[in-house]
Amino acid sequence: MKSLRTRLMGSYALVALFSVLGVLFSANYLVDFQFKRMVQGRIAREQQEYRDSFTQAYSQSKGWNTNTLDLLGMEALSKGYIIKLTDTQGNKIWDARTHNEGLCTAMLTHMATDMAGHYPGWNGRYEERDVPFSVEGNLSGSITFGLYGPIFFNDSELEFLQVLNTWVMYMGILALFLSLILGVFMSRWISRPILQVTQAAHGLRMGNWNVPALVNSNITEIKDLSQSIQLLGQNLHEQDSLRKRLTADVSHELRTPLCILQGKLEALIDGIIPTNPDQMENLRQEVLRLTRLVGQLETLTQAEAPSQDREMVTLESRKFLNSIKETFSAQALENNINLQVKTEDFIFLGEADKIRQILFNLISNGIKYTPSGGSLSLLGKQENKSVIFQVTDTGIGISEKDLPFIFERFYRVDVSRTRSSGGVGLGLSIARSLAIALGGSLSVESTEGVGSNFELIIPEN
Repeated sequence: MKSLRTRLMGSYALVALFSVLGVLFSANYLVDFQFKRMVQGRIAREQQEYRDSFTQAYSQSKGWNTNTLDLLGMEALSKGYIIKLTDTQGNKIWDARTHNEGLCTAMLTHMATDMAGHYPGWNGRYEERDVPFSVEGNLSGSITFGLYGPIFFNDSELEFLQVLNTWVMYMGILALFLSLILGVFMSRWISRPILQVTQAAHGLRMGNWNVPALVNSNITEIKDLSQSIQLLGQNLHEQDSLRKRLTADVSHELRTPLCILQGKLEALIDGIIPTNPDQMENLRQEVLRLTRLVGQLETLTQAEAPSQDREMVTLESRKFLNSIKETFSAQALENNINLQVKTEDFIFLGEADKIRQILFNLISNGIKYTPSGGSLSLLGKQENKSVIFQVTDTGIGISEKDLPFIFERFYRVDVSRTRSSGGVGLGLSIARSLAIALGGSLSVESTEGVGSNFELIIPEN
């Protein structure tokens, strides 16, 4: 399996290679295109110049001078033009082929060889272009320019093109070489923080939750990845601690009633204590404790399991909350707690049993942790297409260090685990799981020594 650095270097090398090749081909095409346009312009200008030269020679000599024609014609031949001069009746005045056929043929052959050497498969041919000329406004004849077409390069132009192409090739090779060197450094620069993140993730897999600080990288995605791995390590550490605590708490909660049952049963068997209704009742109470614990664990499991069956009923807010208040009225009165309902009048559709169980757990906790003379209120309202219930008490509150964990299984603020301070620590965990099953949320705000406010938000169906 290839490493990330190797893959990055390979990918960068391919990108660099294709990029350089693309630039080279594009540059070659543009240079060739522009050079051809320049040559076409040069041919047009030279033809115009020779036409003007022949016209001027005719005007100065008041006719055609053979020496002048020979001089102009041979000069044009040296630049690649085979000139033929005719009058208005088509009679030949001067012809380069007649003057020197061998030189004309040699010149055309040389041009064909040069063009074919620069452009393999070049389909060049001999062409003639007639250009009329006038003297003092009167048409005097035409000049036929024979040339190797559609265009031709002279020796200096071909040499320039060859030098240019050579330098473009050298620059391309240099650019590719520099790109590969840059690719090596970039692959190391990119892969180094990723390797650090990978090592941190490997450490998490091996149980090392102490993920190092964020890697030093200017790449946003890598910094986000590093931060995610660091947060994952913290969460896994917390979950591992909770898992160990869960195991210890379940063991403790089961061990206590089982030890009591075992001890008393052995004492009854050995005859140490008498068999009477009081002893049987004590044994029954311990069995009921075990039954309640197992029942709460089953309730928590069912609350967390996805369910397709939803028993939706239409509920009236005031009637629904008053029925819950009636359930706890006696307990609140016994503890000298003022329990009241404050709600808006509205109708909503929801799963009554689950909502009732959540509020039961919250109110039960509120009564348990509110001292005599305190108050507990149950509020209901509609807001932003959601139904909101709040259970607010004036109890002992929750400390800041315990607040993030109170919805965890078996978590209790009282580390001594005395029965007077609460149950087994599953009530709030069950309430939150039920809230999530309803598609909502359960949150808490609390100040130690002042009280707590639990808020249940469920979507309005």
